[in-house]
Amino acid sequence: MKKEKLIVFDMMGTLTTNPHLVSDILSRFLSKTDKKAIRSAYELYKIDKISNLEFWSRVDAKDRNIEKKMLKGIELRKETMSVLRTLKRDYRLAILSNVPKEWGHYLSKRFNFSKYFDEIVFSGDYGVKKPDPEIYELLLNKFRYLEESVYYIDDELNDLKTGNKYSMTTIWLKQEQKDSDYSPDFVIEDLAQVREIVGQRICNTGLMDTY
Repeated sequence: MKKEKLIVFDMMGTLTTNPHLVSDILSRFLSKTDKKAIRSAYELYKIDKISNLEFWSRVDAKDRNIEKKMLKGIELRKETMSVLRTLKRDYRLAILSNVPKEWGHYLSKRFNFSKYFDEIVFSGDYGVKKPDPEIYELLLNKFRYLEESVYYIDDELNDLKTGNKYSMTTIWLKQEQKDSDYSPDFVIEDLAQVREIVGQRICNTGLMDTY
């Protein structure tokens, strides 16, 4: 089978279990630092506007082992590897994720993502993040030869909204309800459901289906 379909995955909260890297994970290790200060520094760090060293300085981290502990605490969803192994046989796969380059590269190596993904685009590598259209174009330009559909799975509705503007079939991995007016093409609660969706010849009608 020709691998003419592209399936794009967000990483944090989609391939991994916890979407709230800063508020739920990092803040636990930095309980004495204001969450707004952590968030502000992280927004700059994940688009490479400040260095890794500057980030940890701004969040007032005294113990640099915090970074290792935090990254080791990030786990994949239980179904992630099975889904990737199955989809890799027939489709092109890519990651499009808002994450600092150092953290993204560490997790990519830890989970051996290069074995499954044809392209990996981290915001920290390109200095731009979702939902900015530029980062979507960066990814899609790497697959200009594709003639068929592009599917995009994310836990953030606003990020999916931009993907829809590029004719992606959008699949929302349902999390707690977000403040967004966007209705994705499909709503799932388990990554394994992606296999059923992409295995069909889907006509994108703009309607939201729940699996």
